[in-house]
Amino acid sequence: MHRTSLSAVLLCAGVALGSPGPVAAQDVDALHSAGKYREAAALLERSATAGDRQAQERIGMMYHYGEALYGPDFPRDSTRALYWLGQAAEQASVVARHILSARAHVPATPGNRSSASN
Repeated sequence: MHRTSLSAVLLCAGVALGSPGPVAAQDVDALHSAGKYREAAALLERSATAGDRQAQERIGMMYHYGEALYGPDFPRDSTRALYWLGQAAEQASVVARHILSARAHVPATPGNRSSASN
């Protein structure tokens, strides 16, 4: 069984938290720091839809981790996570490819909803 430590993923995530392209990074970061995750996600999705790889990585990670990192007001959404991480991976995102690979190797169990089949 292949397991990825959260610290390794977060270390990689630090790389992805750079400029989200057309959306001003400081705007997204300010919303994120204020705990306004839905508003930050809306800005990121706009850039991600325009093809910004870093925005795709970041919004994909937000949906992947959901409430585990962002609290109960930002639930995990595996469908959106897989979509955005897949879009970023198609643009050669190492971070997205790593998360997708890790998801593919984690078996689905009742308490673990992080398999690629979600």
